Amino acid sequence: MSDAIATGMLAAAGIYLLMQRGFVRAVIGFLLLQHAVNLLLITARAPQRDEAPIVPLNTPSDPLGQAFVLTAIVIGLGSVLFLLAVALRYSRLRNAAVVEQHPPDSAARSSRDPGATGADGRDDRADGGTQGGDELP
Repeated sequence: MSDAIATGMLAAAGIYLLMQRGFVRAVIGFLLLQHAVNLLLITARAPQRDEAPIVPLNTPSDPLGQAFVLTAIVIGLGSVLFLLAVALRYSRLRNAAVVEQHPPDSAARSSRDPGATGADGRDDRADGGTQGGDELP
């Protein structure tokens, strides 16, 4: 009876986390749901007794259920790693899509600003400091 309660609690927690908004929570919910299915497979194939299913009474237990669970664990691990890789890639792309406005550096600003002076205090403009070029012959 306690196996059924544990399976139900794992499945309920997994479904609850799958319904959450965050991607990492959904991955954890998927992981809990996989553990619930693995526990269900082990308890369904186990003989109805109080001892462990690998300890035989008179006849050996069927290892098919344990082979299914081992296969499910390996497949589940691979799928969780894939989901975590997708979550990491998604978070990197989402953060890279935000382009910050960087102020231009001082060298670029001084060449665009008509009233800019150099580091030594002299006028760096090519026309000697005139505005618009009216005073040149």
